[in-house]
Amino acid sequence: MKYILLLCALGFNALVGAKAPELYRCEQNNGTVVIQDRRCMITDLQQNKAQKSQRRVLSKRVISNKKAHSTQATNPSQRPNRSNTTKSRQNSSRSPYFNMGWDQFIPINWMMHKIITSKYQQLLLSRMQFKNSNDFSQGVKLTVYNNTMQESRLDAFAQALKLYHQIRDNSSFKLLGSQFKTHANYKAFNIKYQNQRQQLLLTEFYIDEDYNDLFVITVQAKEADWSLNWQLAMKIISQL
Repeated sequence: MKYILLLCALGFNALVGAKAPELYRCEQNNGTVVIQDRRCMITDLQQNKAQKSQRRVLSKRVISNKKAHSTQATNPSQRPNRSNTTKSRQNSSRSPYFNMGWDQFIPINWMMHKIITSKYQQLLLSRMQFKNSNDFSQGVKLTVYNNTMQESRLDAFAQALKLYHQIRDNSSFKLLGSQFKTHANYKAFNIKYQNQRQQLLLTEFYIDEDYNDLFVITVQAKEADWSLNWQLAMKIISQL
């Protein structure tokens, strides 16, 4: 019995004299703190505080840059100046053409024939008598394709290229040249050609990329009458 009591006493003293285990506070990825008697790196719980701090600083910089960029994009003073014409175009839901009264500048001695289909509107103007499009032989032709994406599933530029290649691929035409033009509101280019009746034709494409509207103006006339017809075409172009 004495030996048993002696062993118990020695065991108790050993426990009292033993060094208390060191505990570690380890943070998991979800933010939960775990207390354990092993170093955090052994269980891969502790995150490097320096890396976390760097990530926080970087995150703040990214957010700050995004806010600065957003402010610059929405601040009118940071935008390039635009002409009054461009601003008025943005306030409209359609190209300016649709607000025009065409009768006011077409000469009264010119005949006018209007064609409306589901895909385009067309005006035929000529000083020569004609009843319909089949009789039209000389003058100015204006064709308007309104919202080509809705009607043809093509943007206005693609629609213009399609019409352009139809002219180029027509074997009855003799191609004379083509070029891009500068315009304040539209992307523009043209093609010059000659038909079998020795008439000179010039087709110009005016592309409104804001509304996907396409304006196609064709002047068709003999060389002797070309200047008069071209003057009317220029008047129409100035009204677009």
